[in-house]
Amino acid sequence: DNAIDGLRRCAEHAASVRVPLCLENQPPVDGIERHTTTPAALAATLEAVDADLGVTLDVGHAKVAGVDWRRFVERFDGHIHVCHLSANDGTADQHAPLPEHATIVGAVGAPYNVFEMKTLDDIAACVPQPPGRR
Repeated sequence: DNAIDGLRRCAEHAASVRVPLCLENQPPVDGIERHTTTPAALAATLEAVDADLGVTLDVGHAKVAGVDWRRFVERFDGHIHVCHLSANDGTADQHAPLPEHATIVGAVGAPYNVFEMKTLDDIAACVPQPPGRR
């Protein structure tokens, strides 16, 4: 209840200052209650907040949760404003390079796409570099 109330207040303030606010899917963590790990849970949380919130889809979080990121796209098509891009092995949110990001970006259709990786070399592994540049 406190989380819902806090999100509602944040959404009201964001609307008053005309700043878009998105709720992100989170990976499950032992001992921590999360309400956005699946498309159904995220939808229920958004409905409970009952405010104008967008969605941030984190494809790495989806994988850790054991949910194909496409399920979030199917559920929230048109409401995903940000897509966080990184890879992992499904056991933890490792923020590894995601060379196949273009397919995801095209399928999600978010106006903003963010590489969430640890180093510039990780990003360079995803984005072709001009000759002579790293």
